Amino acid sequence: MWDRPAHYAQSFWLSMDAAHPTRLDVRFEEEDGVCTVFFDHGGWTEHTVAHRARLGDWSHLLGRFARAAAELG
Repeated sequence: MWDRPAHYAQSFWLSMDAAHPTRLDVRFEEEDGVCTVFFDHGGWTEHTVAHRARLGDWSHLLGRFARAAAELG
């Protein structure tokens, strides 16, 4: 789902059983010319919780993205 420019969401099953996806949810909020990005990886169930530890490096990946975006700024 893509509600430009405020919200993007998708099912996520990388490295997991596609029958039991989790959900990536990203919201964008602009205030005073600055865009804040809110990121949530949820929808965990008993079928997917074992994969959670392997998919927990979002803060590292998003931190790298934020630094790269700031350099382009």
